[in-house]
Amino acid sequence: MAHKSGLDVLLQRTSLSIPFEHFLEHIEENYPLGTILDYQPIREGYEDANIFLLTTKKNYVAKIFSKEKTKGNRESYQKVLQEAQKISVPVPFLVYGKQGILSNCLGTPYLLTEYFEGTSFYGKTPELVDMITITHALARLHTLNFQI
Repeated sequence: MAHKSGLDVLLQRTSLSIPFEHFLEHIEENYPLGTILDYQPIREGYEDANIFLLTTKKNYVAKIFSKEKTKGNRESYQKVLQEAQKISVPVPFLVYGKQGILSNCLGTPYLLTEYFEGTSFYGKTPELVDMITITHALARLHTLNFQI
């Protein structure tokens, strides 16, 4: 796999201290995803490093948490996704690995989700139907009642 444009900038947000290819090997050893065939940094976003993974089974996203995220922040993120799924808010499905959902690679916290197919509004204005769909999902999210 060749070096991908923008990866170094994304990884500066994280505490990853090993070569990225070794991190990918760690993922393959700890998750039931088959072989990683290719990857692509997802440049949108400003906190964590999200990497699209093309594998022999499915497409996934590795979320490497930023250095600033506490254990509590990471656990809250996981809980919000799990609770959102229960009330049919469209969110990515979390993938369980040998360490559970929240994983750690030599001090670098991360998790894996199935790739979430959808429309990107990056650089384009959402249409009215898109805004209504998003508003309905946000309204369902606001019905959640748990401590974060």
